Amino acid sequence: MFMTLANYCRPCLAILLAIFLVGCARLPDSAQNADPRMGQLMEKVDMSLDRQGVLDEHLQMQSMQLQMQQEQLRTMSDSLGVALHAPVLQDCPKVSACPAREEDASKLVVGAKEEIWLSALELPIKARIDTGLQTSSLNVRNVASFERDGKPWVRFEIFDSRNDEWVQVERKLRRTIGIVQEGDAEPKRRPVVRLGIVVGDVKEKAEFTLVERKREGYQALLGRSTLSDVMIVDVSRENIAPYVLVDEPDAVAGATQ
Repeated sequence: MFMTLANYCRPCLAILLAIFLVGCARLPDSAQNADPRMGQLMEKVDMSLDRQGVLDEHLQMQSMQLQMQQEQLRTMSDSLGVALHAPVLQDCPKVSACPAREEDASKLVVGAKEEIWLSALELPIKARIDTGLQTSSLNVRNVASFERDGKPWVRFEIFDSRNDEWVQVERKLRRTIGIVQEGDAEPKRRPVVRLGIVVGDVKEKAEFTLVERKREGYQALLGRSTLSDVMIVDVSRENIAPYVLVDEPDAVAGATQ
């Protein structure tokens, strides 16, 4: 559009200039010299021609910029066309669910609550399965430490629900652990003993933290260290794995130590 306007104005200015020149040629020299307006007019025509030249240069630069922009748009359009026509990836095949581990079939399934057998004490107790607990715990009373043959032992009482009485038990101290309870400034040290237990048909030697609980509840809490690798917990069920006693001379004999 700019180029068309420039091309149209240039001939008009040339014709106008020619008319003035012809008019000037017909006037006598005295008339030309006598009229100063003719000189002023000629100066204005020269200035118009100069401005026209500058305008032509600007129009050429704008035309070049327009061409460059058109080339950039063409390149972007080609790139967009390639992207739109790119092949669409096929949906990935669905992955089938992982098969159940073979070892799980050999593990004992226990419920959230079970009755277990303390082998060395020949005592059944009610237990709750607590997967949030690392070491199993045993609810007892009157815990006292002493030495036997220069080694630490511990004496405590555990309740026998069959006879409705407390039974005194002595066991070698395995170790002590610190337990922090709400309201305590420092952790309390609690003894840990090892006892043989039977859960379902599984015999284990488990470590128990001795805890003196004032409130009534389950006599034992089975933690992860006891359940690991041998039991699976189904928290939606209860009492699904009653203990099975096998008449063996040394069944879980090491539970006394």
